[in-house]
Amino acid sequence: MTKNKFFNNFVLCFFSRYNNFMRKLPNIILIVFLCLILVNNQEAQAYINPGSGSYIFQTVIGGILAIIALFKKLFMSLLNLFGIKKSSAEDEAEDEYV
Repeated sequence: MTKNKFFNNFVLCFFSRYNNFMRKLPNIILIVFLCLILVNNQEAQAYINPGSGSYIFQTVIGGILAIIALFKKLFMSLLNLFGIKKSSAEDEAEDEYV
């Protein structure tokens, strides 16, 4: 076997193994990460101050209201798309509160 054929065979073998390893790398990283999480058994020395509860409550309520507003906007867009519109009395009543 000449040097060139040997080198080509070596390169092909190396890169095929390299590609197989690179395909498996995300799975390996995930397994190692999960093992490290499960092995760590230290207690959390954390403190949550009293204001954190109200902040969490506000963010949850704000998220729920944002989702409701999003669905209302999408629903109104679909109604307008299909040609179903509100009457002008409903538009005026809604504009008074804005």
